[in-house]
Amino acid sequence: MNFRHANGHSQSTPMASNSLPLPTNTPEYNRLTHKAAQILASDVRLDVDHHRRLPSMLLMRFTIKRNPSTQKPWLLPDGIDIDTSRSLHGLYALGTYDAISSLTPGRGRGGKVWAKLVPPERRQAIMRNGVWRDDMKDFVLERMRQRVVDECKRAKLSPKVDRVVGGPRNWAEEGEVMVVLDFRCSLSCEDYEDQDRLVNMTCSGWRRREVPPVMDAEGTMARVCGKLVPVHKVKAMLGQEMELQLRKAWRVEEGHELVAVMLTQRTSQVLLWWMRLRGFLGIEYVPKGR
Repeated sequence: MNFRHANGHSQSTPMASNSLPLPTNTPEYNRLTHKAAQILASDVRLDVDHHRRLPSMLLMRFTIKRNPSTQKPWLLPDGIDIDTSRSLHGLYALGTYDAISSLTPGRGRGGKVWAKLVPPERRQAIMRNGVWRDDMKDFVLERMRQRVVDECKRAKLSPKVDRVVGGPRNWAEEGEVMVVLDFRCSLSCEDYEDQDRLVNMTCSGWRRREVPPVMDAEGTMARVCGKLVPVHKVKAMLGQEMELQLRKAWRVEEGHELVAVMLTQRTSQVLLWWMRLRGFLGIEYVPKGR
């Protein structure tokens, strides 16, 4: 696997710290670390579009809700918003941007393909005046983006324990890195030698700027403390408006735009929803060329 430093500098990879927030031989540690396993272990449900049984966290649940203004039944995603209760009834489709787009009329698959998501006993009635949003794929994407930001805010992550700025050496001293959030606009080269010209005071106190970790050419994976971890490009995944929301909430400052989300109790749901959003967008975990 061909990796390079994000700014062109060379740097040895520090060894991982032996001190972890949780003992590594406990079920709780395994539950927190293996988010992919947690997703795969979710309840199996039927993808009614492709007739496949898959873990429910890989699917998107839709339910019928009545528009209070027009009284027309709308088919809407269920279980994304953080403060709403799930409906008792609903059917599932593959939870990716492209799959949701393919259910929209006029996409080459005929009209009202979305009717598969309506229970058979109600299908005939709903098809007469039911509504499927033309922008459903983007509507779901915005809901998922908002859920990620809401989880990041609700978790009240500590900047000294749960979300740590800096680089590999500093992260190794704090614990185990699970993902790196990259708030930078590009992977352009920067001068990390002249520390006097840099803003070093962060919300965590004084931090010496480090050379970024070794990343693949696309900046989607990084080698941190001897292991590969996902890199989430925040602006690309959240969009500009919600990226600014999270940047403000976490006080991410210019010059300190790489944030490691650590393995702690509070980061569990945050990591899970970042992974679900990445899966919805179809962002690969295997760097190009592999």
